[in-house]
Amino acid sequence: MQTLDVESSPTRPRDRDSLLAAELIRAQYANMPGAFIGSAVTASFMTAVLYDKLTAAVVLTWLAAAYVNCAMRLLLWRRFCVAAPGVEEMPRWARFAVISAGVAGLIWGASGIVLNIPGNFSYQIVVLLVTTGLAFTSTYLSSAFMPAYRAFVYPAFALAAVPFLLGGDVWHVAIGVATLAALPLVVRYADRLCRALRMSIEVRLRNAELVEELRAQKKAADEANVAKSRFLAVASHDLRQPLHSLELFVQALETPRCRSMRNSSLVMCAARSIRWRSCLTACWIFRGSMPASCTPGRRSLRSPTCSSGFRSSTPRSRSARASPSML
Repeated sequence: MQTLDVESSPTRPRDRDSLLAAELIRAQYANMPGAFIGSAVTASFMTAVLYDKLTAAVVLTWLAAAYVNCAMRLLLWRRFCVAAPGVEEMPRWARFAVISAGVAGLIWGASGIVLNIPGNFSYQIVVLLVTTGLAFTSTYLSSAFMPAYRAFVYPAFALAAVPFLLGGDVWHVAIGVATLAALPLVVRYADRLCRALRMSIEVRLRNAELVEELRAQKKAADEANVAKSRFLAVASHDLRQPLHSLELFVQALETPRCRSMRNSSLVMCAARSIRWRSCLTACWIFRGSMPASCTPGRRSLRSPTCSSGFRSSTPRSRSARASPSML
């Protein structure tokens, strides 16, 4: 049983039901060429077998009706392929499929009455077997959309059983009853095939949704990486400017002119603190978080200590404990 590929797009439960119904109708139209080609070939075979047993007008009239129905279904299939309808247009094409299948079922069911040869039991059996056999084999081609299949199989079986039910003898009546009794079994089998196809399409829809979900998550992760890279570039630029200024300030304080000042140890401590804080800040940025206790501006230069366990190796002194205003 042929089906078309399901579009990979995320769907909600209600949209999934409508998309599932649309896919079943597409499968019905995709299998339609095999149905009407097989119908035309079978009609030609029956005409060749019964041509010399019945009047030519009756046989050719029925054959012409079968060919016209096949041509109409061919035209309907071509128009469907050209139109490539969406989900919203599928109910209209579903009605067309049901109508064409119903007409085909009436034509093939009428063959049991029109092509019936009274008194010739063997030919009656041939017509019945061909009609019911065609209805049964169409299960594999038309069961994708059950309304269209029922529209075909119900009149085909019911009308084919009429000549036997009106035959009068026990054998004819028994065959007619058996034909009607086989109808629910055939419909049940077709329904099982339809449910299997429906489940396969549901699995494909869920897989398509998962693929789209993974694509969305990957896109979000890529965007987060790009945003992080931009943040690191901006943050490193903004951090390097004040740190560079402070380093220049410390270098100025380390000149011979300022070396004799009492706060030379404070200058060295400040230099070490600047270097440690620049390294730790870069590490915190790359980790993605910065402890509140180590946020720039929360600690003074006299105590370059953070919650991560780093502590300056410079021993405290009175000059190191001096306030930054001494600078």
